[in-house]
Amino acid sequence: MNSLFVEMAANLVRRHVRNGRPAAIDVGIPTSLRRGDGDGRANALVVVPLTVPGGAVRHGDLRRTRQETKDLLRRTGEHSGTLVPEPLWHLLPARWAGALKAPGAQQTDVVASNFGTAPDGVVRFARGTADSVALRTMNVPGVVPEKARLRASLCLLRTGDRMTVTATGMPDHFGDSASLYRHLDEEFAAWGLTARPWWDTTPDTMEGIER
Repeated sequence: MNSLFVEMAANLVRRHVRNGRPAAIDVGIPTSLRRGDGDGRANALVVVPLTVPGGAVRHGDLRRTRQETKDLLRRTGEHSGTLVPEPLWHLLPARWAGALKAPGAQQTDVVASNFGTAPDGVVRFARGTADSVALRTMNVPGVVPEKARLRASLCLLRTGDRMTVTATGMPDHFGDSASLYRHLDEEFAAWGLTARPWWDTTPDTMEGIER
C-alpha cells in the first residue's frame, strides 16, 4: 500500500505541478526513529526524500517504487540530514539557526504520510467508535516560506477496513477544494479505486476523501 500511495502522490505533482516535465520528483516519506514504546523523545520524526522519475503520470508496475522505498527506509537513521532538533535552534547564532529552519518536508515536492492503523485510543471517543478518522499535517515552526518546495501533502489512515486520505495542495496548482477532490478522484480511478468524499465537495467545504 505504501508504494501505491507514494506513486499517487508523485502523479499529482507530475500532472498538476510539473505538467509532464521530466524533472525528478522528491516525495517526502515521514519516518519515526523511536525505538519502541519506551522511547519518549519529543523529536523523533524525520522526513526522508524518495526521488522518483518525473514526466508523464505512471499507473503501472510498482516494484521499482516498492524496492527503492524499502532501501531508503533501511538507510534512514539517527544522522539523517532532515533531523533538526528544535532546541538546537536556540543554541546557535541567528544566521546558522536560520539555515536549519527548513524542515525536510518543505524541501520535497509532495509528502505522502502513511500513518498506518488508527489506535483504539483515537477511534474510541465519547463512548462511541468512529467508522473513519481523518487527519492532516501542519506546518513545522520555523519554516522559511521562500525556501519551501512543498506543493501538496497526503495523509493516509486506516480505521478498521476503511482507508481515509486527507489532502492539501497549493491553490496555484490544484485550484479550490472541489478541484483538488476531482484531481484525487481521477487518480484513484486510474488505479481501479473508488473514492467518495468525506463531506460536501462544494468549494471551501472539502479537504479529505475516503476510500
